[in-house]
Amino acid sequence: MKKLYLLIITALTISNVAFSQTMEKGTLMFGAGVGPSMNYLGLTGTSTPAIRLTGEKGMFEIGPGVLALGGEIGMFNQTYKSSSYYYHYTASFLSLIFAGRAAYYYNFEELLKTPQFNAYAGSALGIRIVTNDQAYPHFGAFVGANWFLTKKFAGFVEAGYDMSWGTIGFNFIL
Repeated sequence: MKKLYLLIITALTISNVAFSQTMEKGTLMFGAGVGPSMNYLGLTGTSTPAIRLTGEKGMFEIGPGVLALGGEIGMFNQTYKSSSYYYHYTASFLSLIFAGRAAYYYNFEELLKTPQFNAYAGSALGIRIVTNDQAYPHFGAFVGANWFLTKKFAGFVEAGYDMSWGTIGFNFIL
């Protein structure tokens, strides 16, 4: 029982240590996230979660924050079924998304005295390729926040209209 208490106290102590990592000019961040996929076709059916990889680099200092530029790739699958007395129809569509990404990061270190937290908003523009050999323009708009667990590792949440209406994941600073 004493070992359990020691483990809990150690975990709480480590989790309360503040790691300061702000997005700065030159910072290179990579991320991986997952969330429910968007229903672009407007049909009813099932879909796999959207899986997304991102990469961004802090490029320009603007006011209290930094504009980061980068890209994102992602994928998800949607399956639609229809049936009647005479026929049964099933279609599956794999969507691959390749997009450029721009985000403005606001660092809350001075304002809220919370060095491990930063928030961002941005947009993505690219192409969505569907397995039936069709290509569509892709536009995304999002807001999100990073909470740094160490100097190089953060958890994030993101909401908006992109591959997913909500994404959770991890970011890594190189």
